[in-house]
Amino acid sequence: MYTDGGGCQNSNPGARLSMTSKWSWRQVFLPWREPANTSNVFALNGWKNHLYLGTRNLMSGGEVFRSEDGTTWESASAPGFGDEFNRDIYGFVDFQNRLYAGTYNGIHHDFTFSKGMRTDPVGGAQVWRSCEGQSWECMIHDGFGDPNNQDTFNFIEYEGALYVGTFNPETGAEIHRSGDGRRWNRVYKTGSAKQDYIRAFGIMNGRLYASVGKLGPVALLETTDGRQWIDVMAGQIPKYLTDAIRIAVDHDTLVAAMTKWRSNMPLEMWRYRSGIWDRISPLGFGNPNNCLAGGMVVHHGRIVAATWNEVDGTEVWLCNDVGNPEWKQINQSGFGDSRNVGCVFGMAVYQDKLYIGTATIPAESFPSQLWVGTEE
Repeated sequence: MYTDGGGCQNSNPGARLSMTSKWSWRQVFLPWREPANTSNVFALNGWKNHLYLGTRNLMSGGEVFRSEDGTTWESASAPGFGDEFNRDIYGFVDFQNRLYAGTYNGIHHDFTFSKGMRTDPVGGAQVWRSCEGQSWECMIHDGFGDPNNQDTFNFIEYEGALYVGTFNPETGAEIHRSGDGRRWNRVYKTGSAKQDYIRAFGIMNGRLYASVGKLGPVALLETTDGRQWIDVMAGQIPKYLTDAIRIAVDHDTLVAAMTKWRSNMPLEMWRYRSGIWDRISPLGFGNPNNCLAGGMVVHHGRIVAATWNEVDGTEVWLCNDVGNPEWKQINQSGFGDSRNVGCVFGMAVYQDKLYIGTATIPAESFPSQLWVGTEE
């Protein structure tokens, strides 16, 4: 079943946490090789005292950068890991003391959420790993044998194995698992080409979850063994929602950012706990131009989401308590420039600061940016 959780209102005013803290933001300079072709920060994650960043470059291949202090950055890979068709760099996850990253390998057409997109495969998505963060070796080079597996951007370690989700617009998304990073087995495939993305992973109460989109039907898969998957969302979410683009877990509660892909409908934040789904935000956080939340993290036990907004620019919203949801915007829309239209996956907490990478329109005259927020 699902219920309406009352939008942003707290049903118990006496239990509200303070929403008076202020955030300060500053832009971080990044030494893009090709600023005019760098349109998105797709990956941000910390590993071994460095923050790693992966970009989109549709011309020469995405780049990897890293920083110890979040301010001074160095290049950590060749563009596209040496393949110009590795347009995007995703992931950055630790597994068995190695850093893993995935790529989108294909040809991308049409770059805005409102217009949608078309992608054509080249060689298939790749998986790369590094022992020290700068020298990389290729683990998977051909989309797990299917070039239509064009993306590998969601990784997670669960019960001693590494899981990765794919984007496959022809036959449906897949989940693959490995115990050593070299040998992989497919453990799940969606039943429809409309379910072409494995959007995100999360772990709650010892169970692994994977969200599925983007044209529908939307799903949240649950497993305890990595073999048997159950959709805990089926029949419990309005049918107009087709995409659970991001998920985050706060103790025994899972929060999903939901939308209808390519519709320009405002996003909805949903909560799942004890088998019950309910909506916990006003539509679009009160702004109908917030049509999805591409970035979401947990910071000091609070959910933080960054939106896609092609009118006002990306907005960052914080919820102090998902049990009694109340949301507050903590940045200036677009960080002061509406060309910063959104955050898509590039969001992380590092050294107690919140880092957000932007997607930009038009990319050729306004390269992607990185912003760091500090709570005061």
